[in-house]
Amino acid sequence: MGSPAADGDPRDGLQARSARGAHNEAQAAPVLVGHSLGGKTVLAYLKQFPGTIERALVLDSLPGGSPDEAAAGLSRSVLKFLEGLPAVLPSRDAFTVAAKEAGFASAVVEWLAMNVRRADAGYVLRLDLGAIRSLLLDFRDTDLWDVV
Repeated sequence: MGSPAADGDPRDGLQARSARGAHNEAQAAPVLVGHSLGGKTVLAYLKQFPGTIERALVLDSLPGGSPDEAAAGLSRSVLKFLEGLPAVLPSRDAFTVAAKEAGFASAVVEWLAMNVRRADAGYVLRLDLGAIRSLLLDFRDTDLWDVV
């Protein structure tokens, strides 16, 4: 039986899989830089390939298993809102109105609206919400303090 990562389990070690994917790119680079989720990916890389990078810079990313509760709460509420939307929306404006009525700040609404695209039947999100949920869970559950 293969490993869960090899078998394509979408929840198994997303940072670790991203780190493996970056390994070939980083062969010539003595420094890796990562921000937020990318920071955890850098730490996962260092854990998986110790001694291959001269320096690593991790910005705005906790190596621990649980991120700041306020940030996590916003991420969860955005995801819950997006998951609750109909599959097809009548317009981008309908999305914007719904997001504002849900209480999101204008900057968040505008950022999210960039992911609403025209489709045959109306407007749809161009986001893989299942993958986003998996990333958030992996970020929360992955503890890389031993690398720091």
